[in-house]
Amino acid sequence: MAEIRKDRVEGDAATGAYLGTQIVVDLRHERLLRQKLEEVGVTPPEKPVSNVVLGLAVLELGDPGLWRIPDREQVVTRMKAAANGRGGPPSELDTLLFHVRERFGEEYDGWEPEFAKNRLYAEGTPYTGGGQGDPEKLKTGESVVIPDREVVNGPRVRIGLLDTPLFAHPRLSGRYLADTAALLPPKGDPLVTQGHAVHLAGILAQQAPNADLIVRQALTDFEVDSWTLATKMVEFRNEVDILVTALGGTTWDNQPPMVLRRAEARLGCVHVSSAGNWGNVDDPLRFPSPTRRSAIFPGALADVIAVGALDESGERTPYSQSGPWVTAMAPGRHGSLFLERAGLVGRDAKGVFFSTGVVELFGGFARWDGTSAAAAYFAGVVAAEAQNRETSVEEAVHRLLDGPATSRIRPFDPERDKY
Repeated sequence: MAEIRKDRVEGDAATGAYLGTQIVVDLRHERLLRQKLEEVGVTPPEKPVSNVVLGLAVLELGDPGLWRIPDREQVVTRMKAAANGRGGPPSELDTLLFHVRERFGEEYDGWEPEFAKNRLYAEGTPYTGGGQGDPEKLKTGESVVIPDREVVNGPRVRIGLLDTPLFAHPRLSGRYLADTAALLPPKGDPLVTQGHAVHLAGILAQQAPNADLIVRQALTDFEVDSWTLATKMVEFRNEVDILVTALGGTTWDNQPPMVLRRAEARLGCVHVSSAGNWGNVDDPLRFPSPTRRSAIFPGALADVIAVGALDESGERTPYSQSGPWVTAMAPGRHGSLFLERAGLVGRDAKGVFFSTGVVELFGGFARWDGTSAAAAYFAGVVAAEAQNRETSVEEAVHRLLDGPATSRIRPFDPERDKY
């Protein structure tokens, strides 16, 4: 199989980030698309990387300097007119895809095959824009209580967590399944962002102690491309009752990414995701980032439960995303499990993470804010509701969102939760 390159990143704050020499295509249309690409000097590998569950393949398009787009300037002019002022300057990949779509439209009376960019998504911690800062050590006398597991009637609710590598915290012993590759190395001082998964796992275990956790890694260097995210998502198909993906990214037109739409359609379980931590970001940051106006995916996909964050008074926190695609609101500040020790991080002018050189001793516990934590809390409450009432997780979601609202969990209110 061809290797997937990840060394050429395109995009800006308006377009979102993506891999500039890759596209994803429906397997049924791969040969047809390949023919059109070859007409303009693009020769994808003969055996592309594919996934039969998704029904998709990812194509590496090679050096953009070799692409031959006829009348390129006219293509760019038509593309800008079609965008109507949205998005940034078109990249070579934007221009190529627009040209190919035009060719298909002309030949097939407006029809075109399904293909799209391979986008990048960032983890849902404060470092992706919310500005809540580093996790905090618990104060003297504070503790994290994870109830003991009990004997249950029938099968346990299974919760999937797709996130950073997991720190094998002793308090989680016997509560989760994870491949060795999804675990943090036992030695060293990982950055605090690598404590994201164990923090969420701790919240899930506090709320749903009788559930089984299945943990897998998607995020590498604090981001993931849409192809990898989609393939990791469908690995949970027929394996879990609830999937938690506390991460997200945006598109230039706020339309759902094709690759994630496909993964969601074939997932087959309740999917809970974070709404995003950019509610207090009016304009793009100094590095590519969403803003408060951005729809955050996968949370904004149809059928995904996007969870925003509440403060201690039950109101939307300033950093929490708001929008009609948000489904539920839950507390966003939680004390939970964490790393024993971790290095603090910063971001350079291009948004690249770097270590500040400061190592903090957390002792295995921390308090952290974010819609990621809110999503984990919501998923945990749903799992506990389903387990305790011996009902489906779908019914548990219905009871929580259609029943009396509480200060802890309630449906998103377009008026109350607006900016």
